[in-house]
Formats: sequence, C-alpha cells, structure tokens
Amino acid sequence: MSSDDARLLTRLSAREAQRRIRDGKITAASLLEACLDRIRALDGQLLAWTHVDEASARAAARERDAERSAAVEAPPGDQRRDGGRSPARGRRRDRRQDGHD
Repeated sequence: MSSDDARLLTRLSAREAQRRIRDGKITAASLLEACLDRIRALDGQLLAWTHVDEASARAAARERDAERSAAVEAPPGDQRRDGGRSPARGRRRDRRQDGHD
C-alpha cells in the first residue's frame, strides 16, 4: 500500500471505514496497519498514546476479516451473510431471558 493510500485510510470516518470493510473495498487489517503506521510516525511528537497493543489489535482485525470472508462465502440465506454477526447481536434481550415473564 502506498503512503498516499494509507493516508486516505486514516482519514476515513469510523462509519465510512466500517462500510468499506463490509463492502470488501478494504480489509480491517489494512486499515489497522495504516493507523499503526500513523501512530508510529506522529506519536513521538504528540505523545498521545501511553500504550498501543498492536498484537491484540492485529488479532481483532484478522478475526473481523475472517468473519467477513465467511459471510461472503456463505450461501444465500445463511446467517453469516450479515457479516458473521448473530441476528440478535446489539438488540435488547428478550424480557423472558431477564426473568420478567
């Protein structure tokens, strides 16, 4: 990836980055590497970070890319088509689960 491409990635909003990852235009790993490169380049002057856990961030990016890959390869109608997320993820729990029948 060129430095111009990396610079463009680091300027994306979170929403736009998520959309591009979902649509397969970029990978989570490529976005992460661009961000890590930018941190390395600027943090000596800015001192904005006390700790950057690159290994955990890379693992999370690989996981997201694998979820997306599984969703793309899943047959139509398969739950993984929604990006590997459970349909209930992010929704309120059913009241019966809370013991409030």
